[in-house]
Parts: sequence; C-alpha cells; structure tokens
Amino acid sequence: MGMLDVMYRRCTPPPLPLYAAAAAQMARHTAAYTLESLLDLTSVLAKARMESAALSIMESLSHRAVKNITSLSGEQIADLVESFALLGVEAPELFDAVARRVSAEPQQFSSKELSVLMWSYANMVISKPVMFTAVAEYAVTSQLAFDLADLNKLLWAYASMGIKAPNLYTAAATQAVMHEIEGKADSKSRHLASQLYNLAADLTRTFR
Repeated sequence: MGMLDVMYRRCTPPPLPLYAAAAAQMARHTAAYTLESLLDLTSVLAKARMESAALSIMESLSHRAVKNITSLSGEQIADLVESFALLGVEAPELFDAVARRVSAEPQQFSSKELSVLMWSYANMVISKPVMFTAVAEYAVTSQLAFDLADLNKLLWAYASMGIKAPNLYTAAATQAVMHEIEGKADSKSRHLASQLYNLAADLTRTFR
C-alpha cells in the first residue's frame, strides 16, 4: 500500500483535486515517474472512481507493468489488476501477463491478494481457466484461510465464471461454518457466513 493509498483511506473527504492534479502531471511526464508511483496513484483514482484522471496514465502503467511483471509484489499485482477492473478498463496484455504469473506462482500471493485477483478477472469476464484452477488447487492444498469478505469475493468469482472446483467449494463451506461457529462475527457477518456456506454447498453439488 503506497502513501497515496494511505492518505485516501485516512482523509475524510479524500483530497480528490490533489489526485486529479497529480494524474495530469504524471500524464505529461510518465517517463519521469517510477512504476510504483504510477501504480499507487492509479489505485487511489480507481477506488475514488476518477475514471478520466486514471485513464490518462493507465496505458503507460499497463505497458510498464507487463515489462516488469516478475519484479512486482503480490500486493502490487493485486492492486494493479483491481484498479483496471474497478474502472472496467481493458488491458489484454496486462491480464495475460498477470494470469501467467499467478498460474506459475500462486504461492507468491496471500489469500486476500488471490481473492482480489479472482474477483477482478471475473468482474471483467476474462476467462483464464488455467489460473483459476491453479489458485483453487493451491488454496486447498495449502489450507489458505480467508476472511469473510475475501471468501465472498472468491466464491462469487468462481461461481460467476462457472469454474469446476469442488474441493475449493468444500473447503470454503468449512471455513464459512468456522467463521459462524467461532462467534467472532457480529450478526451481519454471521448472516454472511451462513449465506457463503449455502453458496459453497450449492457449488459443491453443482460441480461435483
């Protein structure tokens, strides 16, 4: 998480004119800024749904990210893809490069990052069965733990893309039950856990 992202989360209201001005400056001189700086600002612009400002730097960001995909962290890749998905911006080369990286090295990503990535691809309706299968197998064999929000994103992504992953759905159902039984959640969260259990159970039966 970059400095601008921290500022966006902490400031109420966030300084949107400042972000727009920064985007305009970066758009004029993209070569003068690091990939990390472009990514940080784009992430904030996407969360604020500042599409016009973000579009001015996203093409350059995409090209540079593809060239440097192996050097980016799991968090940076998740933030990058999520930004494009939030704004509905197509970037085929970027999504292809990220899918190859995730398929080859799912262990380089946290459960939160994987859920964000799967949600992003599903939101863009980008079919990458090899990646979805690799992530499902890794999540099951490594017994990855997901919080309720991440579990919700993950299940929605696999369900909406019609991915056959019964072992993942069984594991997700178990995690949903545990979230409910442990009693750490409030009533709203317990209700979500119950819904996720029902969804995971239905998916298990459907894709058995």
